[in-house]
Amino acid sequence: MEENLKKGVDDDEISLIDLLVVLLKYRRLIIVISLCGVLVAGVFYGVELYEIHNAPAAAKSADEYYESRMTVTLNPRLAGEDGLLSAEWFNTPEFIYTALREAGHIELNLNALKIPAKKDTAIISLTDESAKDEALNIIAYRFIQNQNPAGVAMKNDDVVYQAQIIAGNIRVLYRCGDCSLEQAALFMKSLYDTVELSARKFYVQYAEDIIAWYNAAGAIAEDAVAAGVIAAHVNRRADRYMAYVWAEDFLAGNDTVFKLIYPQTTAGVRKNPSSPIGLPKLMSIVIVFAAFFFAVFLAFVLNAIKNVSANEESMSKIREALGKDG
Repeated sequence: MEENLKKGVDDDEISLIDLLVVLLKYRRLIIVISLCGVLVAGVFYGVELYEIHNAPAAAKSADEYYESRMTVTLNPRLAGEDGLLSAEWFNTPEFIYTALREAGHIELNLNALKIPAKKDTAIISLTDESAKDEALNIIAYRFIQNQNPAGVAMKNDDVVYQAQIIAGNIRVLYRCGDCSLEQAALFMKSLYDTVELSARKFYVQYAEDIIAWYNAAGAIAEDAVAAGVIAAHVNRRADRYMAYVWAEDFLAGNDTVFKLIYPQTTAGVRKNPSSPIGLPKLMSIVIVFAAFFFAVFLAFVLNAIKNVSANEESMSKIREALGKDG
């Protein structure tokens, strides 16, 4: 029994060695075919990504969108001025409406925004002034409130637009499912320019007040009775010096209220884990493994054919099966 067991083990060892010999014998073939598989997979993955990233809006599925982000901070010279940093500037429907138009959007597709159409058409024009009020209502509902048709606030990847204060900065997010990559980026730039222009008009009086206050504070005469008040006033004047410098530059047109510190636009972002961006990657991996296993299979087939060709008895059986005489 022990001899039979030892013989079985020897047979297994011989079989494994035979397999290894075949693999080593045809290693160049296996390597070449595997590398060809890698090359094909790389080309496939590159083409698929190019098509996803550069697909026109009409070619993208309902789960695809372009994503544009920016981070806006208050002018550092205005540090210490209370109440100036507000995300409401970027949550104004009129400003979003203007940015959409300047970015080349000519309509709001309610289907793309997942808003049930109340008319026969699901398209609201952005170029028709008579439809402006309806467009502003849609923007307030879907962009600012981020509500779905059931009136529930959307979260995470379903959010179309978001502007909020995080870590002392205003962070703005825009996702567009029916536009081009350029439009998504241009929307963000247009929104920033629109807000800055409006803020400039709003803060002209604020800048003038800073200059007037600063000059008046410097003209206060010291006297013993109001010494404590004067000291506090002088300290406050020193604290507002940078704001005073900003006000002068601002009124001269040489400075801004906000500073854009992080603009970014991303192409081909998907809303779900099973996105087509992941699909080309998976298919590329499958192609590489398929090429490798095909190469191994072909190596054993070629080895088997060679062994059969060298065996006259086997060849005679094959010729007999084919109906050929020796």
